[in-house]
Amino acid sequence: MNVPRRNGDAARRCWAAHLRAAGHGLLASTLLLATSQAVAQAPGQAAVEQKQSASPPVAAFGVEDGTPIQLALCGEVSSLHAHQGDVVDFQVTSAVTVQGIAVLPAHSHAWGTVSKAHAGRGMASRGGLNISIDGVRAAGGEEVPLRAVKDERATKDVSTGALVVGSGALLFVTAGLALPFLLFSRGKEVKLTDGWEVTAFVNGRAMLDQEKSTREAEARAKLDSGANTESGQPRAKLRIEANYPCAEIEIDGHFIALTPYEVLVPPGEHSVAVRKRGFKPYELHLDAPPGGLKVKAQLKPEEKSARSGS
Repeated sequence: MNVPRRNGDAARRCWAAHLRAAGHGLLASTLLLATSQAVAQAPGQAAVEQKQSASPPVAAFGVEDGTPIQLALCGEVSSLHAHQGDVVDFQVTSAVTVQGIAVLPAHSHAWGTVSKAHAGRGMASRGGLNISIDGVRAAGGEEVPLRAVKDERATKDVSTGALVVGSGALLFVTAGLALPFLLFSRGKEVKLTDGWEVTAFVNGRAMLDQEKSTREAEARAKLDSGANTESGQPRAKLRIEANYPCAEIEIDGHFIALTPYEVLVPPGEHSVAVRKRGFKPYELHLDAPPGGLKVKAQLKPEEKSARSGS
């Protein structure tokens, strides 16, 4: 009578062992399946995480190296009167845009430096004038460096990106070669006249403030955009001159153009500033009447100590 009970106990123990084994197998299968799914999913997750971490920064905004800038000379430069170190003023004649924004608007100020000037002496000596083109002011106020040759390597080959003007011909130096460009001579004098045009090139990629460039473009668009304001009120004609050419004009804190210049503004109060390198700024507040107004800024040179300290 006890045997069947022992046999029953053994059977129950055997069955329990089978259940435990089956349970372990099911657990192992579940873990294996979960591990396989995790392994299969890991590359995708890693790709997403990598994509998120490698997301590109805000697109760079600026003017590319070698971008051509069309310039016109302000005033005259003569080898008889120019001296080494003299600043030569230019203005941009054709706007340069980036993503539809005029980052270098027409009438922007550009400048260069006389690196060498000499008058011809005697029959065998010719006059000469070397002018380096240094930079241009962007709409956002940044100073964009310029060079006189398109290829940066050419600039290095001739040691400077200077325009070399010789008696009888304007020579454009590139890669050690001088190519005739225009004739500007009068005896032994080399003379460049007002409005003389030249092409300069951006020297290295110039990064600009997109928000400020956009804001300045919108401010310029509101001025000189028609005879009447949006409300139908006639605009006032404001003519701004200075005792020196190519001084920068700011109206209500925004660059507009170079002197002399006429602009249509809404009648009423405005702030005007006229600035030029080496001179004290000229500033005034005015009430522009509907009939218009003429402003003649008298610029005064900065003190030598102030210039040397700046």
